[in-house]
Amino acid sequence: MSDIIKSNISSKYNINEKIGLYKENLIKFIIEQKNKIIQIGTIEEIDYIIGILFLTETNRYCKLNKITIHGYYLAFTFINVFNKIRKKITNGYTFNTNDLTHFITSLSKNINYLSSRVDQLNPIKNKILYGLPKFNIDSLNLLNEIFDYKIIHNEQNNNNTDTQKYCNNNCRECLVTILSKFFYLLLQTAKFLGTGTYNEPNLIRISEYYSNIFYILLKSNDINFINELNVKLYTEIYDSYLNYKNKLNYSLIELNLNSETLDEIIKYLDEQITENLSIGIK
Repeated sequence: MSDIIKSNISSKYNINEKIGLYKENLIKFIIEQKNKIIQIGTIEEIDYIIGILFLTETNRYCKLNKITIHGYYLAFTFINVFNKIRKKITNGYTFNTNDLTHFITSLSKNINYLSSRVDQLNPIKNKILYGLPKFNIDSLNLLNEIFDYKIIHNEQNNNNTDTQKYCNNNCRECLVTILSKFFYLLLQTAKFLGTGTYNEPNLIRISEYYSNIFYILLKSNDINFINELNVKLYTEIYDSYLNYKNKLNYSLIELNLNSETLDEIIKYLDEQITENLSIGIK
């Protein structure tokens, strides 16, 4: 293993675990890319988890239907989008055309890989290719919603005229909304590339659970938020986290979507949230 790859693999990953192996392969792939939409030195552990989640979901469906794609292209795109959502939340990052173009290019590479590697008689391949135009429109519309999302509320004053109230980055409703759209796009893209279907209501529900869990993780990494923690607030936040984690686990089992890799991802999130929150409790 090269020194640059070693330096990017965190000690919090066990290289013998599936998520550790996924991360090592993601780093190798990103290093090899000429078009680095995001520099590898700015990618954090939680961003890699996003890429691993996409690959895990995609591989599930592809193995089931004997579909071959190169999911690392889109995994890199989702790492980029999530990393910049975090920057949008904390530093007001503005998405640009390169972020959108990278998604389109990565999707095209996956489709080209599919076309060249999968038998022409495979019904799932034909279903994917047939549904691609509509999927492109729907997914790009959703991506634009994520890119254009503004952290504001519309409120009415006593004269019944619309006013805008800008939220700060502690507004749970706004942040969960943008994260829900992101996770829904990730999950439906993975399912489409392995089955040719999407717009499944169950994915909306699972996206909600992921968004609330990741919201709590992001807040637990916010030093200003951590410094305000007391026993009561800690209990409320942690109980909320446990509620969404249990809902996610139950739904994954109910829908037969659970896997060893997802268990490792959930375990990793659990350890990070518990550790971060306990540091700030007063």
